[in-house]
Amino acid sequence: MKSVKPLIFTFITLLSIYLSPPALARQQNDDADSVCNNVPRDLGNRVQAIQTLQDTEFTFEQSLETLQVFGVKKATYYSCDGNLGYLVVNTYRRNYLYENVPRELWENFKNAYSIDGFFTKNLKFNTIYLY
Repeated sequence: MKSVKPLIFTFITLLSIYLSPPALARQQNDDADSVCNNVPRDLGNRVQAIQTLQDTEFTFEQSLETLQVFGVKKATYYSCDGNLGYLVVNTYRRNYLYENVPRELWENFKNAYSIDGFFTKNLKFNTIYLY
């Protein structure tokens, strides 16, 4: 039993080093890079780009749906690194595609008191993010 304790201690020490924040960050970045490598640089037109995003597995993906007849019906955020990503917003009239959207903006959007109000004010015609 005495010889097992040093092995357990060594294992726990190595495990804690492997799972330290820098190691986890490296692992997450490697995972994100492998996922992002599957996303082509040129996504084509807006319709093709949205289809490509829907068909790709991302590290971080979240959606919201509303029951509204008009305005935002659905929004989906796709991210390779969890910090920046693509945002697809489906309204009753058309689909909007945004790129390089900070996750913080997505979080604010999905938690907004008025989804439509936030969309109109912060995203709808925002050429910084518009694809």
